[in-house]
Amino acid sequence: MDPLLDELLRFSQKARNFCAEFVTTHNRLAKGQAVNELFLVPSLILSRAIRHHDAIELLLRNGFTAEASVIGLTQFELCLDVLYIRDTVTRATEWMKHSSDRFSPWKVKDKIDDIWANDREMRESKQGYFELLSSVKHGNPKAGLFGFPARVVSNSFTITNDQFADVFSRGHAIAVGGVCTYQLVESLQGASAAFGCFVRLDPDLDVERGSLLQECRREIGKAMHSVGLVKSKTLH
Repeated sequence: MDPLLDELLRFSQKARNFCAEFVTTHNRLAKGQAVNELFLVPSLILSRAIRHHDAIELLLRNGFTAEASVIGLTQFELCLDVLYIRDTVTRATEWMKHSSDRFSPWKVKDKIDDIWANDREMRESKQGYFELLSSVKHGNPKAGLFGFPARVVSNSFTITNDQFADVFSRGHAIAVGGVCTYQLVESLQGASAAFGCFVRLDPDLDVERGSLLQECRREIGKAMHSVGLVKSKTLH
C-alpha cells in the first residue's frame, strides 16, 4: 500500500475510534435518564456513519476508491443530518416520523444552507463535494475519472476492471479518505449539542473533540497537500 495513504488511514482509524467512544460514553452517561428522540436520533445516525467509515477504509485499502466514494456520499448525508438536527427536537421528531421511501426528510442543499448559513465558501465547497460524489454514485458521465476505470495517455485509451496505480488514483484515494474522516469528526459538533440537552458532557471528551477536529485539519491537509490537492497544509 502507498505509505502516505496508509498513514492517513491509520489516523482515520484513530479518529473513528474517538467518534465511537464519544457516542458510547454519552449513551452510558444517559443510562437511567429521561431522553427523547433528540438524543436517540444522533446516536443512531452516528452509529451507522461509523460503520460506513469502516467500510470506506476497507475499500480504500483494497483499491476500490470509486466504490468508497459511493459509501462516502451516504456517510456525508448522515453526518449532515446530525449537524442539521443539532439541539432542535422538532427536527429529530421529523426524522423519526418520516415515512417516505422515495425522499429523505430534508433536501441536502437546504441542510447545507442552514448549517453554514454564514459561510458562503463552505456552502459552495460542501455542495460541490455532494454533487461530485452523487455523479460517481449514479454513474453520471460527468464523474469522469472519479467514477470510471479508464485512462487516456497519449494515443492510448485504457479501460480496466482492476485498479490503476497512478498519480490520479493516489490523490483520489487520499481525498476520499481524508474528507470522509473530517466529516465524521465534524458531525460530533451536532451530536455534542444534542447530547448536552440531556447529560453533562464528558469534559475531557468534549475538549478532545475540538482538538481532534483541529488535528484533522492538519493531518488531512498535510496529506492532501503532499499530492497537490490543496495549496495549504491545513484544511480550512
